[in-house]
Amino acid sequence: SSSVLSLPRVTRNIFYVPLLRGNETQPPAMVDAASRRLEFAGDGRGRRSTTDQGCNGTPNEPWRCHGCVHAGITSLVPLVAAMSLGFTSPALETMKGRVLVGGQYRQVPQELAIFKRAGGNSHDANAVADWFSSLINFGALLGALFSGWLCSRVGQRNVMLLSLVFIAMCWACAAFATAPWQLCAARIPMGLGVGLQSVAAPSLLKEFAPPSLRGTYGTAISAAIVLGVLLVDFLGGSVVRSGVHGEFCQWRQLAILVSLSALTVAGAALPLLRQSPLAPLPATPAPTRRLACRDDGTAFFGRLRHPAEALPHWRLLLAGFIPMVLQQLGGINAIMFFCQDILEDAHVKSYNLSGLLVVLMQLMGILVAAVLVERLGRRPLLLLSSTGMALSSAALSIMLQGKRPPVDGVVGCLCLFSFLFALGLGPVPWLLIPELTGLPKQHRIRLASFATACNWACSFIVTGAPLTAVQVRWGLSGVFALFSGISLTGAVLMALLVPETAVRTANGRQMARLVTPEAVDHR
Repeated sequence: SSSVLSLPRVTRNIFYVPLLRGNETQPPAMVDAASRRLEFAGDGRGRRSTTDQGCNGTPNEPWRCHGCVHAGITSLVPLVAAMSLGFTSPALETMKGRVLVGGQYRQVPQELAIFKRAGGNSHDANAVADWFSSLINFGALLGALFSGWLCSRVGQRNVMLLSLVFIAMCWACAAFATAPWQLCAARIPMGLGVGLQSVAAPSLLKEFAPPSLRGTYGTAISAAIVLGVLLVDFLGGSVVRSGVHGEFCQWRQLAILVSLSALTVAGAALPLLRQSPLAPLPATPAPTRRLACRDDGTAFFGRLRHPAEALPHWRLLLAGFIPMVLQQLGGINAIMFFCQDILEDAHVKSYNLSGLLVVLMQLMGILVAAVLVERLGRRPLLLLSSTGMALSSAALSIMLQGKRPPVDGVVGCLCLFSFLFALGLGPVPWLLIPELTGLPKQHRIRLASFATACNWACSFIVTGAPLTAVQVRWGLSGVFALFSGISLTGAVLMALLVPETAVRTANGRQMARLVTPEAVDHR
């Protein structure tokens, strides 16, 4: 056993711990290195705990506790980013200078109706508002492209810190903007910060998660996004209001609150977060590396049902790319952005309450996914979600063809669509790419950046000018018919190309992959 310790490299994976513990003659330097490597799983002071992770994949209590804390801190970053995305929902009508109250438009104070200054009429104000809403997607696209490169050089925590600095500074500038172009200019670097964290946060969260709960922890990102949208909607719709009946949104105060939220997370929460639980290790033997990380997993799991490592690289690339694109092209952001318009067209009187119900159903779907993602696996949830979204969109398309669509039917289909999206296509695509261990690490980083950038580009498609053109030509019925066809096509492609990335033993018990995304690729 002492001879193998002189060979060159080590696989960074938690199976190395039992090997070290069973070797009484290992050099002290190696023991100390392993202790630093597993500081996250031990007592937090560089000493290994007596309850460290074992080969059976059952997380120990210190790891579980630390993982919950770090997952909560990491999830605060996408929550703040979601507040930037949801800002337009309560504020945009006030910024355009046209607020409808009791069937009549109210005059908005000049300091709040900033988009009306663009040309003095509603058409120009709407055009500027569309640019303000969509430019954040362009910035996020750029941020996602560079995020993987930055993560590999400065670490995920520092990338998230940089993203919060961008968000805080841009919202501070927006709060004191005096012209529409200043607001639009601030949205691009703001989107840059949103895009940076959209790659860094899921990657870091997976490293902190206990191995058998990585899927469950992964749903925290989706839950944080929904909570961020709900929070900014509540603040802008109920707290920072003005007017006789609270009909105007004080969007400048709301921008300051978002900026302060970003600074609070950056200054108070992120310093508590370790850079990564996966620190570099010194060289170890090739025989140990092969024992610690077998490609087929038979040493620790039994035979894999869906061995993703055996698939060709082109299929793994498509398996990570297709769900990320379908997540947006399925139409969830269109429903979130235009839910009130859809409900108004369906003659729903309490459209504000119904819109809140749609968002709450999405949150409920995320909670259900947190339970099922480890029991059923990633692939079944993706197929169930995309197929259900296709059927819900088709039903909505049929109902919206009539002049008086059934109110209960429209609200029910919107709630079902939102729930099914959150069940699979919401959280699972963010889990897949780090778990495609058949790809070398650098390929996974590049795939994550490119796929996330395409995700933001598709978000622009379903919320910007392309969707508007489809709606003008074929109406809302045609829009949902298109979403139904895209979701159905995506379900077929995922059934053919996406493997199950959670490991199953021969008896059918599912366990999350214990090989971390930081595993050294010996290809």
